[in-house]
Amino acid sequence: MRLRALARLASTEHDTTQLLTYLEVQLARTPLELLARAASEVGASRATVRKLFDSYDRFLGILDNSEKREALARMTGPGMAASVWEEIRDASHDFHCGLLELFFDANSTLSDLTIQYGLF
Repeated sequence: MRLRALARLASTEHDTTQLLTYLEVQLARTPLELLARAASEVGASRATVRKLFDSYDRFLGILDNSEKREALARMTGPGMAASVWEEIRDASHDFHCGLLELFFDANSTLSDLTIQYGLF
């Protein structure tokens, strides 16, 4: 669904049945599917899309590594598993920056909707 159509559905002038149906369909999708679709629909730059999905892939790679997972499980205080924690923090910062670019820089309609309705 295009952003302008979603904005029309969200306005108070229309029957909310269509909006609820739309939201129900969206909630049945995976978060990554929603993210990919949103990035595609708003024309996000290749750099933004790579930032989002590369950082998520790095995060999954950390979780898929048994040594790093064990280091995180044994983490009992400051400094424990610091290098693994730093990897996760770096990936999360890149993901955060990608989300900011997607919601505020990729498309003015999405930016306006984000500001007006807090769609995160």
